[in-house]
Amino acid sequence: NVSNPASPIGVGDVATDSNPQSVYVQGNYAYVANFNSSTLQIFNVSNSASPVRVGSVPTGTNPQSVYAQGNYAYVANFGASTLQIFNVSNPASPVSVGDVATDANPNSVYVQGNYAYLANYGSSTLQIFDVSNPTSPVSVGDVATDGNARSVYVKGNYAYVTSSGSSTLQIFDVSNPTSPVSVG
Repeated sequence: NVSNPASPIGVGDVATDSNPQSVYVQGNYAYVANFNSSTLQIFNVSNSASPVRVGSVPTGTNPQSVYAQGNYAYVANFGASTLQIFNVSNPASPVSVGDVATDANPNSVYVQGNYAYLANYGSSTLQIFDVSNPTSPVSVGDVATDGNARSVYVKGNYAYVTSSGSSTLQIFDVSNPTSPVSVG
């Protein structure tokens, strides 16, 4: 409970598979990317004092990040260098519906509208995919980052990317997803 930010209080917990790397909460569900077990786990968190695992599905090797939007969960698979998309409309039975190769070792994924944005650690790029058809995601654009891209957040027409190789925060104009441009 973080209603008083100065004194957060633990209210519940639940065991996950080995080495959880990322969590995303949408509605009553928490989606967890587990690096070592290469799974996406789904937890019902409607009762925060007693979260319950309701579903799990194997992913590509070493998922690093997860983002959920609507009926889909998007997983950045670091070891397999893929973006994998799961239909999670039935959280108890998530189903892989699409995947696509990324530049190299995606570390973070963020989805806004019909586009998935990946921070690729190995290739030091921000890569953009059209995911309007989740069964056939398509790479539509990319741009070099200052170093090993670690995390991405998108708001409006801008993508914010952190890079560990250069210890920077870069801002990209992504108003044209096919030609992202560094602006600061």
